[in-house]
Amino acid sequence: MSAVGHHADHKTARMAISPEGFIPWTLARDTKEHIRCLGWEKLHHRTFQSRSCPSDFRLFPALKSALSGRHFLSNEEVRQAVKNYLRSLGTDFYQDGFLKLISWYD
Repeated sequence: MSAVGHHADHKTARMAISPEGFIPWTLARDTKEHIRCLGWEKLHHRTFQSRSCPSDFRLFPALKSALSGRHFLSNEEVRQAVKNYLRSLGTDFYQDGFLKLISWYD
Protein backbone atom coordinates (compact mmCIF):
# COMPACT_ATOMS: atom_id res chain seq x y z
CA MET A 1 0.00 0.00 0.00
CA SER A 2 1.51 3.33 -0.98
CA ALA A 3 0.89 6.75 0.47
CA VAL A 4 -1.02 9.29 -1.56
CA GLY A 5 -1.22 13.04 -1.33
CA HIS A 6 0.84 16.00 -0.20
CA HIS A 7 2.99 14.05 2.26
CA ALA A 8 3.30 10.85 0.21
CA ASP A 9 7.10 10.90 0.20
CA HIS A 10 7.58 12.05 3.79
CA LYS A 11 9.65 8.98 4.66
CA THR A 12 12.22 9.54 1.94
CA ALA A 13 12.25 13.31 1.49
CA ARG A 14 15.37 15.06 2.72
CA MET A 15 14.55 18.26 4.54
CA ALA A 16 16.45 21.10 6.18
CA ILE A 17 15.34 23.35 9.00
CA SER A 18 15.17 27.06 8.26
CA PRO A 19 13.65 30.03 10.11
CA GLU A 20 10.57 29.51 7.94
CA GLY A 21 10.24 25.84 8.86
CA PHE A 22 11.16 22.70 6.98
CA ILE A 23 12.32 23.17 3.40
CA PRO A 24 13.74 20.77 0.79
CA TRP A 25 17.45 20.28 1.44
CA THR A 26 18.27 21.18 -2.19
CA LEU A 27 16.69 24.61 -1.69
CA ALA A 28 18.70 25.12 1.50
CA ARG A 29 21.89 24.07 -0.29
CA ASP A 30 21.20 26.31 -3.30
CA THR A 31 20.38 29.26 -1.06
CA LYS A 32 23.60 28.86 0.92
CA GLU A 33 25.59 28.62 -2.32
CA HIS A 34 23.91 31.74 -3.73
CA ILE A 35 24.65 33.69 -0.55
CA ARG A 36 28.28 32.55 -0.69
CA CYS A 37 28.57 33.64 -4.35
CA LEU A 38 27.23 37.09 -3.46
CA GLY A 39 29.92 37.44 -0.82
CA TRP A 40 27.40 37.96 1.95
CA GLU A 41 28.01 36.82 5.49
CA LYS A 42 25.62 35.24 7.94
CA LEU A 43 24.59 37.46 10.83
CA HIS A 44 24.65 35.52 14.06
CA HIS A 45 22.33 36.46 16.87
CA ARG A 46 23.90 36.96 20.23
CA THR A 47 23.76 33.86 22.39
CA PHE A 48 20.01 33.58 21.89
CA GLN A 49 18.84 31.62 18.86
CA SER A 50 15.15 31.58 18.11
CA ARG A 51 12.77 30.94 15.26
CA SER A 52 11.33 34.38 15.99
CA CYS A 53 12.86 37.61 14.82
CA PRO A 54 13.30 40.27 17.54
CA SER A 55 10.68 42.40 15.79
CA ASP A 56 8.16 39.57 16.28
CA PHE A 57 8.24 40.17 20.02
CA ARG A 58 6.95 43.71 19.44
CA LEU A 59 4.43 43.12 16.67
CA PHE A 60 2.77 39.80 17.45
CA PRO A 61 1.60 40.47 21.02
CA ALA A 62 0.02 43.74 19.85
CA LEU A 63 -1.64 41.98 16.91
CA LYS A 64 -2.86 39.17 19.16
CA SER A 65 -4.39 41.70 21.51
CA ALA A 66 -6.08 43.59 18.67
CA LEU A 67 -7.66 40.42 17.25
CA SER A 68 -8.50 38.85 20.61
CA GLY A 69 -12.14 37.88 21.00
CA ARG A 70 -13.00 38.52 17.37
CA HIS A 71 -14.58 35.82 15.21
CA PHE A 72 -14.01 35.55 11.48
CA LEU A 73 -16.05 33.66 8.91
CA SER A 74 -13.27 33.35 6.34
CA ASN A 75 -9.54 33.63 5.84
CA GLU A 76 -10.18 36.76 3.80
CA GLU A 77 -11.80 38.43 6.82
CA VAL A 78 -8.72 37.59 8.89
CA ARG A 79 -6.41 38.98 6.20
CA GLN A 80 -8.42 42.19 6.00
CA ALA A 81 -8.47 42.61 9.80
CA VAL A 82 -4.69 42.15 9.95
CA LYS A 83 -4.14 44.62 7.09
CA ASN A 84 -6.39 47.18 8.77
CA TYR A 85 -4.58 46.74 12.07
CA LEU A 86 -1.12 47.09 10.50
CA ARG A 87 -2.21 50.23 8.66
CA SER A 88 -3.57 51.70 11.90
CA LEU A 89 -0.22 51.46 13.69
CA GLY A 90 1.26 54.52 12.01
CA THR A 91 4.82 55.20 10.97
CA ASP A 92 6.16 55.76 14.49
CA PHE A 93 5.45 52.15 15.43
CA TYR A 94 7.48 50.86 12.49
CA GLN A 95 10.28 53.40 12.93
CA ASP A 96 10.65 52.48 16.60
CA GLY A 97 10.69 48.80 15.63
CA PHE A 98 13.45 49.31 13.06
CA LEU A 99 15.54 51.29 15.53
CA LYS A 100 15.19 48.53 18.12
CA LEU A 101 16.07 45.92 15.51
CA ILE A 102 19.22 47.86 14.58
CA SER A 103 20.25 48.09 18.23
CA TRP A 104 19.70 44.32 18.56
CA TYR A 105 22.56 43.72 16.10
CA ASP A 106 24.90 46.43 17.45
